[in-house]
Amino acid sequence: MIALLLDPEEGMVTHVDFDGSERSIAELLGHDEIESETYLPTLRIRIRVYCDAKTMEDSSTPGYVIEHTGGAVNHGKCLVVGIDRHGEIVDVPTFDISHVYVPGPAAKDTG
Repeated sequence: MIALLLDPEEGMVTHVDFDGSERSIAELLGHDEIESETYLPTLRIRIRVYCDAKTMEDSSTPGYVIEHTGGAVNHGKCLVVGIDRHGEIVDVPTFDISHVYVPGPAAKDTG
């Protein structure tokens, strides 16, 4: 499956092949403790964002705000995958990054 690897510290968004395994998530992110959030940007496909548990809410770490996530900042390197109505991992749907979070007084608008 195709997933997106977001790395705000490097300013990179990369398409990656993803086999759906927890081991692959840990390898792609470089961390063993992973947390995830699932969002519903469309009626058919959800997106799940996997991040390092330590940086998930660390406001001193750069992050991205993905559209249709209610303004949640995903701090640090994250893996974004698609989830179908049955909970199966599928190719990530198209989405926009609405903001780049830069530690400090304000986020930078990318739109």
